[in-house]
Amino acid sequence: MKNTNAIHAMGNGSFLIYGQGPDLIDMHGSDYSMPGMTQMLCEKPLSFETARIADTNNWEHSLKYEGGKVYFRDTLSMGFNTFRRTVDAQVATTLKLNINGQAKVYRWKDYGIGESKKDCLCILISKGTTFFVNMATHHEYRMFIFCEGCASLADDNASIRIEPGKGEIVVVCARTEECEQQLRAAVEKEDDSTSYWRAFLDRITAKPSDKRLAEAVKSVAIFIKAQQSRDGGVAAGHFYMAAYVRDQAGTARGLIRIGLLEEAKAILTFWKNKYMWHGDLKNAESMGDREGRLQFSNDEVEVPAYIILTAFAYYEASGDDAFMEEIHPMLEWAAHVQIKHVVRGMTGFSGDETYVAGGTYPRCYLYHGSAESTMLFILSVEKYMAYYGTHDVLDAKLQEAKSLYRENFFQGGQLMANCPEREKDSELPRFHFGWCDSCIIDNKIGYIGWLERTEDGLYRCPDCMTEQVKNPIPELRAYSLSSVALLPAWHGFDFLTDDEQAEILQPFLDAYKKTHSVTSRQDESGDRRALGYDYALLLGAMTKARHPLMEDLLSLTLDILDEVGTWAEYYIDNEPFNCRCRPWESAINLAVCLDAWDALNSVK
Repeated sequence: MKNTNAIHAMGNGSFLIYGQGPDLIDMHGSDYSMPGMTQMLCEKPLSFETARIADTNNWEHSLKYEGGKVYFRDTLSMGFNTFRRTVDAQVATTLKLNINGQAKVYRWKDYGIGESKKDCLCILISKGTTFFVNMATHHEYRMFIFCEGCASLADDNASIRIEPGKGEIVVVCARTEECEQQLRAAVEKEDDSTSYWRAFLDRITAKPSDKRLAEAVKSVAIFIKAQQSRDGGVAAGHFYMAAYVRDQAGTARGLIRIGLLEEAKAILTFWKNKYMWHGDLKNAESMGDREGRLQFSNDEVEVPAYIILTAFAYYEASGDDAFMEEIHPMLEWAAHVQIKHVVRGMTGFSGDETYVAGGTYPRCYLYHGSAESTMLFILSVEKYMAYYGTHDVLDAKLQEAKSLYRENFFQGGQLMANCPEREKDSELPRFHFGWCDSCIIDNKIGYIGWLERTEDGLYRCPDCMTEQVKNPIPELRAYSLSSVALLPAWHGFDFLTDDEQAEILQPFLDAYKKTHSVTSRQDESGDRRALGYDYALLLGAMTKARHPLMEDLLSLTLDILDEVGTWAEYYIDNEPFNCRCRPWESAINLAVCLDAWDALNSVK
């Protein structure tokens, strides 16, 4: 199986570039959370080939045109913000610059760099420029584009002309106050990317003998590292220029599985610093500065539980007691902030939960009891109190959640994603922040912002306040999702007997046998969507049960890797859609593939 339109990431913690084949589709620097400065798009070739150079994150591209080929080699320095594209062209072509519409563009013919003067295109993003929902820049940024040899800046200030011959395109970016040192580094320092990536890969401890799996370990590790900001936050993929708690929790689990404890610890340090600055953590935080935050409804459930569980996953791998003391205030907040949300032994849904965002669970039922967030509350508080000591109020809520979990969520032999009963006893807020329920139900362009609850129970934006929804409101019932039902095995939540786990697994096995694909929902809806990590959850449950289809699903999970070696946010019938180059799904799928491979080889 071969996917198309794969996206790769090149990054050094300050300068992040997303590429799609030879096209550079987004360039962020020198903070990861900022507007994209420009795209650099190739004149459409007859065909092209793209490959990552072995054991590096450098790239080679071959583009075929009428009359000959054009070759590019892309490198991004790891110690300073210089991107280089060397050019070897047999024919003329053009690279189009799609510059951010909010940017200012300047052309300076004799711009000093080092001891020489060069033709320069400068793209400037001003302080206060808005991006990604409601974030704004807190610095001024500049990107400098220089061309040499057969490459030259066109007179339209929006393209690069390439003639037959050899040349180079150099891109330097920085906060304006850092431009002098970055421009100096571009001419004075040698590229360090090859040695950097080879040393990085040498630190990986997971070295499976299977060639395909071994390559997946390398590609996933490289693309996670490329998307990890210098402050430790990890971008959630090319659509999402923020560091999401849930995504980073899964990413950290994958990093720990392959031995990259330093990178996992950096995620926790990122959270610790954000907590110290703000006194809490939101659904997603900006990378590179402290100010940008992405709030969502119900940020005080699931999000804090994942922070605690990530801390203990790191601790169990490292034994780092000193660090656990350092982050204790953050974990104390994360444990206690969940208490007020426990109603009838249940916590609600995170407003940006992946299966909510993807539409496999109705957003309008966020205040139902959530089997996942309640499970995470139980697990996180148990671990917190086992290490730091018991607390009466925490323990009381923990016991309430544990004693009622089966009654609340286990129905007809299945673990349901939600329990509507929680909403009946909850004091629901009149206003909350998120996506408008009415817009989503009627398939309109979604409004995100502050919403108000109306008599029909929907949270609406101002434009929808007095409108009747045209489409049916999703059925009020308990929903079964593989993304939830199979989570206990992944998290080690052992309230189910082996027979109950087998019963839960069976409908998902039956569907897999029938379709040879993975889906989130097993009902009459006909919904074929799967979350990108549903493969890991099903494979993990199969691995735990030593099911005979384990090897088949392991092979399929590796089959759906795209050309660059990553997994996507969602799939339909094993084909990717929406965000690509995803650290979270890639990390979890990789970790479970390694577990399945180990299990298969221990049997053999």
